[in-house]
Amino acid sequence: MKLSEPWVVLSAALLLLMAGTAFALTCGFDISCSPDQNFSTASPPPQISAVTSSGITETTVDINWNTNVDTNSLLKYGLTTAYGSTRTDTGFSSPKHTFGLIGLTRGTVYHYQITACDNAIPSVCVTSGDNSFTTTGSSDFTPPVISSVLATSVLDHNVTISFSTDEPADTNIEYDVNTAPGFAFSVFDATLASGSRSKTISGLNVLTTYKFRVSSKDAAGNRAAYVNGANFTTTDTLPAISGITVSNITSDSATVSWTTNINATSQIEYGSSTSYGFTTTCSTTGLTSHSQTMSGLSPSVTYHFRVLARRTPAGSC
Repeated sequence: MKLSEPWVVLSAALLLLMAGTAFALTCGFDISCSPDQNFSTASPPPQISAVTSSGITETTVDINWNTNVDTNSLLKYGLTTAYGSTRTDTGFSSPKHTFGLIGLTRGTVYHYQITACDNAIPSVCVTSGDNSFTTTGSSDFTPPVISSVLATSVLDHNVTISFSTDEPADTNIEYDVNTAPGFAFSVFDATLASGSRSKTISGLNVLTTYKFRVSSKDAAGNRAAYVNGANFTTTDTLPAISGITVSNITSDSATVSWTTNINATSQIEYGSSTSYGFTTTCSTTGLTSHSQTMSGLSPSVTYHFRVLARRTPAGSC
C-alpha cells in the first residue's frame, strides 16, 4: 500500500476531525493538494426540559420550562394542536423560563408548544412536543332558560312574582313604576332553585301600575338575559269594619270598640242625630283592633255614631 494513494491520505486526515473544530490538511512529500478549503461541524441545538404549567385559574396560567443555554423563545398555544396564538420574548437567561398567559376561557383544554433558539446562533432552534393544560371552572356555558313569568296575588301593597328555570339558578327580580325609565328596585335570592319559584314584593303604592323583569344565574356563572313580565296594577281595598261594641257608658262618656280586616286608622263621628257633628281625634296608627272614647257627652241623651277607618299607610285621616 502506498501512502500517496488518495484514499489513505483522506482516511488518515478524517480520523483527526473533532466536533466544532475547523481543519486544514498539510501538503508535502509526494502529496498533491488542492487550494485550502474548510468547514465547521454543526452546533448542537438547545435542550428544552422540565416543561410544566402552573398557577392555573379560570383565565390565566404560567408556562414554565428550562433550557441548557440562553435562548430566545416562541410559545404557541390554542384550543388544538394547530395552536393559533403566539407569545414571543428574547434574551431569557437559562435555565428557567416562564410565560404568563391571560384572557383564557374557563373549563377549557389548551394545547401549547415551545420553540427555543440559541441566543448566540439564532438559527439553531429546537421545538418541544405538544403539551396541554385545562383551565379551572365549569365548562358549562349555557344560561338557564326562563319561562312562566307571572305577577299573581296582586294586592294594595304586595304582589307575588313567579317564574321557572330549567336548571338550578338564583332569583333576581327588578321592578319599578311603569313610567320610570329603568328599574330602581330589586329582590334577590342566591338560593339555586330549579323549576318554579316565587317571591313576594311588598311596600308598593295603591292603584299604581308596575313593570318588572326577571333573570337567573346558574352555578357555572351563566346569567340568562332579563325576561319582562306583564305589567300589573295594585288594588285599593277599603277596610271592612265589624264587631262594633259600646262599653263603659257613663253620664258624659262612652267607649266604642271595633275591628277591621286590614290595618286602618281609628276615628268616631257622633252626635244627638244622624247629622253627628262631633268627631274623636283620628289615630293614624294602623291597627286591626280599635277602641276610642267619646267624652263630653250630656246626661240622658241618645247618641248616634259611626266609626271611620282608612287603610294604612294612606296619609292623613
